Amino acid sequence: MTVILVISFILVTMLASLGAFAVAESYDDSVSRREHRMRAGIDASSCVSVALLAFAHDYFYTAKNQAVTYFSCSIVSAVRSGSVISIAASGYDGGITESISARAEDNGRSITTDE
Repeated sequence: MTVILVISFILVTMLASLGAFAVAESYDDSVSRREHRMRAGIDASSCVSVALLAFAHDYFYTAKNQAVTYFSCSIVSAVRSGSVISIAASGYDGGITESISARAEDNGRSITTDE
């Protein structure tokens, strides 16, 4: 009888440990995904900055699906319509992709964003 109780106790303890490990693994995965989303968003923001810098140097700059490997992102589109500049970019990190878009205005002396 004592042997059965000891074996039962060991099995319950082992199952509880496995359950706790599964919860911890799930939490780690969600934190990891959140971090990848944040990095991908920052990378996409970097691509928007690259495009704005390109517009500052070249009035006729346009881009479509231009990869910026240094920042792990790509400029999906960057166009100018008069003084309004529209930019869409996506960043990727760890298999996660985040996309952002931005509008800016070129007043001739500087480029200002709507953010």
